[in-house]
Amino acid sequence: MAESWVEEISVIDGAVNNLVSKLASSRITNAPSSIPNTTLRIPKDFGMQLICELEAPRLMAVRVRELSGALPVKQSGMEGHTSNFGFDPKKLLGAHALHCANGKSHFNTLDNEIHPLFGESNFHGCPQEIYEQMRPALRVSTLLLTHRATASFWLTLMYGEREIDQVYSAKLGYECQRIRKDVPYSAGLAAQFATHLRKITNSLHFHFHLSVFSPLKDGEAFSSLCFLEDYKTKTDFRPGEPCRRSRICLHTDFYSTAQRLSRLVNPDPFMVLRFQFFLAVSVCHEVAHFIEASGPIHAAVPGLQVREVYYKDHTFREAGAAFETQVFGGRVHPVADRVDCAYGMTVYDYDRYVAQTPLDLATYYSVSMDFIAMLQQKETWERDYSSTSCDVFHIPRNGAKAVFLPHMDMVVYDGEDGEEISDETDFVDTAFKRTIDGQINRNRTMKVGRRVFSGRRSRK
Repeated sequence: MAESWVEEISVIDGAVNNLVSKLASSRITNAPSSIPNTTLRIPKDFGMQLICELEAPRLMAVRVRELSGALPVKQSGMEGHTSNFGFDPKKLLGAHALHCANGKSHFNTLDNEIHPLFGESNFHGCPQEIYEQMRPALRVSTLLLTHRATASFWLTLMYGEREIDQVYSAKLGYECQRIRKDVPYSAGLAAQFATHLRKITNSLHFHFHLSVFSPLKDGEAFSSLCFLEDYKTKTDFRPGEPCRRSRICLHTDFYSTAQRLSRLVNPDPFMVLRFQFFLAVSVCHEVAHFIEASGPIHAAVPGLQVREVYYKDHTFREAGAAFETQVFGGRVHPVADRVDCAYGMTVYDYDRYVAQTPLDLATYYSVSMDFIAMLQQKETWERDYSSTSCDVFHIPRNGAKAVFLPHMDMVVYDGEDGEEISDETDFVDTAFKRTIDGQINRNRTMKVGRRVFSGRRSRK
């Protein structure tokens, strides 16, 4: 009896040892990407879950009153601001934010190979139909990461000279570094950077989630980057590896939009181009964080103490925003926070967004469809950019303009002389009442025929 018990224990120990060995040698990159992701909560109508459309009018109305001190515009020093709070829908259409100037449909014509960093095996919980919809965007991401036209930023971020910023170090109480000068392009540095990208291919993974941040953090975003914890080294640099293992989390709305596009027979070609452009920018935004925070530059720094570098004259420490500012001339943001970009795209200065001083608010400019379509044409990337500056893809700021929030302006109109626009002040009894703070609520007391609006369905 005792011998059989000892024999059984030895068998169990062997199985456990085999399991431990298997887990230690397994790689997350071996997971198939064709398995449908059943953990995501996708709305039946494929609606966006990261939007503030219903809240934006109220926020704009409250913000206008706070800044103006409930006084007429001319008495509060806010001349020229109130009429631009949010986008005027007519001006947005007139600026060709939703269609090209010539009215013709355009499509993504890129056929370049996708970098292994964005390969199918690095996307988890991403079935084939979803990845196929993202493939054009990943081609754009590949070019933004490896092309000669955008090489200035990546070489500067990777090999730029870093010096201690005395002002911010004294202000924040710890050492802050800053890159002030661009690194000139050279074939040697470009080849060195390409080699580094190949080495870190298996150290970065993508997945989707409704909340891109940890539950311990507040706020929402379109994407985020975090380090993968090791059971031995935690988030510290792991010996023998080229960088920290990291993962990029994309909001579920990217998945929802890709799934919706995969099922539509004739999707809006302009919306498809905007979605692909925004996805490409979001991916490269997080890759900039990955290269900066996970790279060998911070190898000796514990994972929880990694601090990114200040880029040029920026007052914020944000590698992703530095990428967008260097390549596109400002931060890229969808109208109404919609990941599917149904209402257009905007560009704005991140410095003003962070400051949010009363008379120095963030100003958003709509991005024309001609620019978005141009960036996804094969002939655009076949041009010679050896003699061009780093601002070759800066977005022109000649479109519609909005202040404070990149949403539709449905609260303040020109020619109303500061008067409130509300059914309450107009003494109008309607099925849905517009309140002074910008909300639209159901009128539960109004009778329509023999039906009464109430909390429950009424009987005839």
